[in-house]
Amino acid sequence: MGKQNHKVEDLITVSVVTYNHAPYIKECIDSILGQTWQNLEILVVDDCSTDETVDLVKSCGDPRINLITKKKNRGVSDSTDIYLRQAAGRYIATMCGDDRMATPFKIEKQVEFLKRNEWCSVVFSDIELIDEHGVLLDPQKSPAKQILQVFESGRENQEPKQLLNTFFLKGNVLAGPTMLADMKVFHQFGSFDRRYLQLQDFDMSIRLLINGVGIAVIPEKTVSYRIRDNQMNLSALTTESVNRQVYERARILEQYWKISLQQFKAIFPEYVFSGEENELLVPYYLQDMFSKSHEMFAKLFRVNTLYYLYGKSPEM
Repeated sequence: MGKQNHKVEDLITVSVVTYNHAPYIKECIDSILGQTWQNLEILVVDDCSTDETVDLVKSCGDPRINLITKKKNRGVSDSTDIYLRQAAGRYIATMCGDDRMATPFKIEKQVEFLKRNEWCSVVFSDIELIDEHGVLLDPQKSPAKQILQVFESGRENQEPKQLLNTFFLKGNVLAGPTMLADMKVFHQFGSFDRRYLQLQDFDMSIRLLINGVGIAVIPEKTVSYRIRDNQMNLSALTTESVNRQVYERARILEQYWKISLQQFKAIFPEYVFSGEENELLVPYYLQDMFSKSHEMFAKLFRVNTLYYLYGKSPEM
C-alpha cells in the first residue's frame, strides 16, 4: 500500500468534531493528512472553543481543510448534523479532535473493505488507547482493559442479529471514532439524533441494523483513542454522564419495539416464552428480558415499555 491517485468519485470526507482541543488538534489533523488515501476533504466543526483550537486549525494551511465555527455550543450531535449536511465525499470517516488516526492506512483499508464486501455499508475497527500525552496505555491495566473488552465484544459478534442482541443486553460495543461509512446510508436514513449527547452513534447503529444495513468491524487498530486526565472525556463516568447514559440508553432501545416476532426470535433465541407467542406482545417480551436486571436503564426501559403498551391497549 502507498500513496495513490483515486478517482473523483472516491473523495473521502473526514469529519473532525472539536471543542477546546488545542493540545491535540494539530496531531489529529496531521494524522489525517498523512493518510495514504489523499483524495480528502476535512470538515472541522468547532463547537465554540474558548482556547486556541480555531487558530491552530487555521494555521494548518492545507486547502482540503474546511473549518466551520459554530455561534453557540450545542454539543456533538449538532456538530455531526452540520458536517453530514456539508459532506461531499462518497464515504465519510468520523474523528474527534483529541484523537488521532493510528495508521496511515486507516482510510485505505476501510474503503477497500467496503468495496470488497458489498453487503456492508459501515465499517468500524479496533482501537488503541493513549494517555493525555499521546503515550500508549497498557491494555492489561484498568480502566484500559475494561474499555478494550467492551470493543472486543463488537469484533466477536458481527452477524446483524448477534450485534442487535449484544446492543440490547450489553450496550454499545463499537468504537465510534473508528467509523467509516458510505454516505448513502445517511442520505437514506438521515442524520444522527440531536437529542442524544453521548450515545448518538449507538442509536444510529441500531437504526441501521434494524433496517437491514450491514455493519462490520475490522481487527486492525486504526484509531488512537485518548483517555484524558481529570475525567475530561465526554464518556467519563461522572454523575452527570452516568445519568445521561441511563436516560439515552433506555430511550434508544425503544427502537426494538418495532421489530417483528420473527425478528425477535432470531435476535433473542435464548428467550423462553411463558405462553402463546403473540406478535403484538414483542415490546412486552423485550422488557421481560430485563426482569431480573437491577440496572437503572433497564428499569426505565421497562416502565416506558409497559406504559407504551398500556397506551395501545389498557386491557393488555
